[in-house]
Amino acid sequence: IARVASEPMHSEETVAVAKRCNVCPYEAAVYASKEASLIIADYNCLFNGKMRDAFLRKSGKNIEDAIVIVDEAHNLPDRLREMLTDKISTLIIDRALKEAEKSEEREFVMFLLDLKSVLNKLGEEPGEKIISDKQLAISGYELADIIEKMTAIAEAVRESEQQSSIGSVAEFLESWQASGEGYARILTSGSGPKGKLVTLSHGCLDPSMATSYVVKRAHSVIMMSGTLTPTAMYKDILGFPDDTMLKEYRNPMPKENRLAMIVTAATTKFSKRSSDQYAKIAEVCEKAAAAIPGNVILFFPSYTVMGEVHKHIYGKISKPVFKEHQDMGKDEKQKLLNEFKAAFLKGGILLAVIGGSFSEGIDLPGELLNGVIIFGLPLGQPALETKEMIRYYDARFSKGWDYGYVFPAFTKALQSAGRCIRSETDRGVILFVDERYAWDRYYSCFPRDMTPKMTAFYAEAIKDFFKNNSS
Repeated sequence: IARVASEPMHSEETVAVAKRCNVCPYEAAVYASKEASLIIADYNCLFNGKMRDAFLRKSGKNIEDAIVIVDEAHNLPDRLREMLTDKISTLIIDRALKEAEKSEEREFVMFLLDLKSVLNKLGEEPGEKIISDKQLAISGYELADIIEKMTAIAEAVRESEQQSSIGSVAEFLESWQASGEGYARILTSGSGPKGKLVTLSHGCLDPSMATSYVVKRAHSVIMMSGTLTPTAMYKDILGFPDDTMLKEYRNPMPKENRLAMIVTAATTKFSKRSSDQYAKIAEVCEKAAAAIPGNVILFFPSYTVMGEVHKHIYGKISKPVFKEHQDMGKDEKQKLLNEFKAAFLKGGILLAVIGGSFSEGIDLPGELLNGVIIFGLPLGQPALETKEMIRYYDARFSKGWDYGYVFPAFTKALQSAGRCIRSETDRGVILFVDERYAWDRYYSCFPRDMTPKMTAFYAEAIKDFFKNNSS
């Protein structure tokens, strides 16, 4: 513990040191924080109520004395919605039933069977639908008592199994009872690995329910990010007061090192997707990739679009092609990234997804990346939860479509574009390929220092850029 407290240490180093000393890494870090004036932690340590209370108590810190700085704050709303969302399913209930049978608590077994029956009845028809809290009513039980006893059993199960399905059911029911507005109650019925699967989600729409405590009590709170635009949206959805200071600072990177353009020759708009449209996108891929020397990343709005375009460019691009795929493990991602980096002398093409593993948190300085091409916006057909978010923000701020749908997608596109220029000496090309980027509604979302130019002659402009910026 003395070593953890004596010097700045990466979390992985802390875990390794603590394991060698046979102590809990978390407890060692919390103990070290008692004398610390600067603490770096995950969002959950401050915005998850239970974790925050335990952390502040053990570290001897007061939230009123804290200057809270949140980095990469554009990720905070989604992280908090996920943190405040609870789900159960018929599969989880089946696992909980096995735990209940071991506990020999007949009442719990009957309750879980009744709960599963209610879910199956609500999910007779396949698809998604909104339900009310009253539709989950199960008569003949004192729910508060059931939850309390389930929680006690779950704690016993976790001592040996680390996780408990009974505990998951108890936490869900507690959340379901406690909250109303700001949540979407969505029932989904479909197929699972063992047949019919019904899932009930108590989905958080309003991240300010997690931030409000910190915003109101901390000495001061600073939210910062390279893509925190529009700042007014984040102020609203994170629950900051009206007098919050909003600042947008000039990009320190030399403007002459970056060429940003909008190409309207193709679109990924859902209503226009076709083989001909994918061929147009592929044509932009081929021309731009040939004009940009070295490594280029092509970002797509979905794996489906990426796959269709890949069919058209396969064998037509002279540079080696590297392709992200779903469900890649950490080691797989790193291996693919290393292979892409190694190709920079002759140049390689990496196909990736906007908002995916390679759109954030990677640095490819200098000649390791010379261009990024963003194809379309990650605007899929709005799912029921997204529609509920649009409705909710329309009621609160009269900006449902922007806050719940358009702006978050645009932020993901900008975050992907940000892989290109990471230092004052980097240079590169950023193409936004889609007619929608030229529309006023979307164009106004670009940072003030970017303002990409629209052109049909992008290949010529790219060649001129690198010719004039050759070292």
